[in-house]
Amino acid sequence: MSTTKNLTINQGSIFYANLQYLDNSKNPISLAGYTLASQIRKSYYSANAASFSTSVIDAANGQFQLSFTSTQTGLIKPGRYVYDVEATAGSSTVRIFEGEVTITPGVTGNTYGTIFVSTEAIRGLTGNTGPQGPQGNVGVASNVLVNGNSIVFLNNAGILTLPEHGKIIFNTNNPEQYIEGTMGFHIYASDSVSIDAGSNTWGFSNNGELTLPSGGYIGTAYSDSNSVWFVPPTSGVGGLASADGQQYIQISNNQGIYIGTGYGVSTKEWQFGRDGVLTFPNNSKQTAAALPLANLKVIVASSNSWEEFQANIAAL
Repeated sequence: MSTTKNLTINQGSIFYANLQYLDNSKNPISLAGYTLASQIRKSYYSANAASFSTSVIDAANGQFQLSFTSTQTGLIKPGRYVYDVEATAGSSTVRIFEGEVTITPGVTGNTYGTIFVSTEAIRGLTGNTGPQGPQGNVGVASNVLVNGNSIVFLNNAGILTLPEHGKIIFNTNNPEQYIEGTMGFHIYASDSVSIDAGSNTWGFSNNGELTLPSGGYIGTAYSDSNSVWFVPPTSGVGGLASADGQQYIQISNNQGIYIGTGYGVSTKEWQFGRDGVLTFPNNSKQTAAALPLANLKVIVASSNSWEEFQANIAAL
């Protein structure tokens, strides 16, 4: 038999309720040998919970206390919830109290919205410790941080799953440095941020430039405001290449740009030199504007002799 009693909790305030387990004749029922557990949830089917602290005051007379600290109540969003209290002795569990909980909104120091629970399974109310781990890790215990409808999962493999619009702050002393997940990822830094992996460091500066581990960077080219992005090689060669390295666009300091389909084979490479000259794979060069084929056909058709053709070409 359970007793129905509704509770009201003032957000941001210490809460405690002294309750007594009675039979239908109002006689005390002993709680000797029992341990108590109690949780609140948004609904009976909600996966997220906040657990009351429970203590037995007078076991023989069925008296016990439920409590929250002011910090705990300050982190719960105002609204209506459900709760129950279960008493367990050995393998026997009985529900002794249940009802609704109303969280009234606070004003001063209001930071509501977060409940921290451990998650393992979905069943019942008290004893229901939430959903299983993310990515289908059935039976893998996880932790979940709940803020309204947003849930952050951290499983025991160290995998952190953020909700949409989730945010990771780099520096707690500077909350303006963060990665935020929205429709993709947004990175913001009011000061420089570095991500280290051994000797490989990725840097993100407050002007929006990304420094690569090799020393190259994605950002404004040489302070040119007309350049949206630029990746200069630090020394030697930079560029893009296929996985086998045979198809590539290569940029070399003080030399030029190379487009190739066979690394190191000059007969498969086009070169754009620093002097503006285009060198073809057969080593022929183009230094000026090319003559359109249609124009050449007209000159050939209008030339009655080789000498006239030469004169027409020279006149261009």
